[in-house]
Amino acid sequence: MGKVAALVYLEPMQKKALQQRSAKSGTSVAEEIRSAVDIYLHGKVTADELKALDIASQRAEVSIKRMITQIKEINKRVDRFLLQREKQQ
Repeated sequence: MGKVAALVYLEPMQKKALQQRSAKSGTSVAEEIRSAVDIYLHGKVTADELKALDIASQRAEVSIKRMITQIKEINKRVDRFLLQREKQQ
């Protein structure tokens, strides 16, 4: 199906997020925008659901980063313990 041009003004943060998302998924920014428009038009996800999902994913990211930090600290402790045991033998 042929495509038609549409001029869309985005907030700088939206543009940056789209660029990051497209880089991660290996798509173009235009493909990301078309996909979002399709989802919106077909009612698969409401704007409120998208907002709730965005908030949930941001919270999840914070939790995951916290867990990674904790795991790294635990690994450091384990490494120190193993080193001490090695020195004792």
